Amino acid sequence: EEIPEAIQAGVTSFKMVMAYARQKQMLDDYQLMRGFDVIAEYGGLAMVHAENGLAMDYLEDKYLRGGRDLAEVYPATRPGILEAEAINRAIAMAQVAGCPLYIVHLAAREGVEIITNAKRKGYRVFAETCPQYLTLSDKDLLQWGAQAKIAPPLREKADNQALWRALRTGVVDTVASDHGPHPTKRGDDFFEAGYGSPQVETMLTVAYDEGINNGWLSLPRLVQVMCENPARIFGLYPQKGTLQVGSDADLVVFDPALEHTIAHETQHSHATYTLYEGRRCLGKPVFSMQRGQVVLGGDNLHVKPGRGQFIPTQSGKLNMDDLL
Repeated sequence: EEIPEAIQAGVTSFKMVMAYARQKQMLDDYQLMRGFDVIAEYGGLAMVHAENGLAMDYLEDKYLRGGRDLAEVYPATRPGILEAEAINRAIAMAQVAGCPLYIVHLAAREGVEIITNAKRKGYRVFAETCPQYLTLSDKDLLQWGAQAKIAPPLREKADNQALWRALRTGVVDTVASDHGPHPTKRGDDFFEAGYGSPQVETMLTVAYDEGINNGWLSLPRLVQVMCENPARIFGLYPQKGTLQVGSDADLVVFDPALEHTIAHETQHSHATYTLYEGRRCLGKPVFSMQRGQVVLGGDNLHVKPGRGQFIPTQSGKLNMDDLL
């Protein structure tokens, strides 16, 4: 009931969750369809975390009954094919409602296939992935334990590669952080640990180092998926996502020749760890501005909390032909 009022106020994108049934966050298909219908009627954009929540809860119970360590079997409780199934179901319902759809934090290569087919049919479907799904795998989950409990889970190297190809070809439109820091310790009870990991501060460095230095993407394409496309999809362009007269002076100066090692102790975040601890990188942001004010200079922050401004958006207005 609040969606029309929110859209009128400039809040035009709405994230819905198809997982987390035990946590009472999951929308069943009735409510999902209802949400799509209302969002479409008022011109917004629907976003979904696409995983089959009830099937995954059953698999979790099955493996726990077997006495297995949940950290070891976690990817098996949330397999890629159940991520793809939920993506397909969400796309189908969104098409019935005539609602544009944004798939958040895509992790599975099976999901890439579903989105590829939808885009070939001309459906208004956008897809996002994250640095963790481009660079880390189930082997890192075993190393980091509860600190790497994210959803969808870290998958296999084949999934990493499929996502890079999808970014390069335009099947995946954006790279975002899915930043979810918790004060989790590596040895914490995996079942009780929260979902999510710190990602926002390392996002650009890791995406650049893996994507550009390894030849997955061109530099202009990286800028498109991290800056311009998000601004276009969420109706913030050209105020955001470009450098031109009249746009906000948001910019990053990036040194592609600066070698460094990611370490938690050098991060500005209050998060208690980084999954990229010890990663050697070539390239680092050395300066940034927000609306013309210096935010980062060298390794020092020059602003205090409280500078954020609400910007009304026009999500859901973008035509697929306008996307890079």
